[in-house]
Amino acid sequence: MRSRVWGFNLIEVMTVLVIISLCISMTVPLYQHYVVKTRRMEAANKLLQVALALENFYAHQQRYTGATLAKLNFNTWAASNNYRLFLQTKSHSFLLTAKAMPLQAARDRLCLDLTLDDLGQKGVTGKGGVENCW
Repeated sequence: MRSRVWGFNLIEVMTVLVIISLCISMTVPLYQHYVVKTRRMEAANKLLQVALALENFYAHQQRYTGATLAKLNFNTWAASNNYRLFLQTKSHSFLLTAKAMPLQAARDRLCLDLTLDDLGQKGVTGKGGVENCW
């Protein structure tokens, strides 16, 4: 009498591996898109925070000149170092820019650099448009 051997044969194992690899190949691009969009939203949020701090600075100093990211207690990097923040000030105006670093720029070509000025006007370099990128 032969005893029955329990286990998996090669075809069953290969079928499971194909199914798993198909699932992974579909979910990784979706996850990467989510990460890119989240980083962009983090950078946009940081611009809004800096703009609020600039308005507070203006309320006390009656000018934007002299304000720096360091004086406002902000780091020049945002969104896990995927964006670099820049601040340009004049006496009664400012322009904030979140510049996408190379890896972020390569993955998010529609929305490269985000800008925000003293009038609250949002801008973007790239073809994505303000509605889609902010």
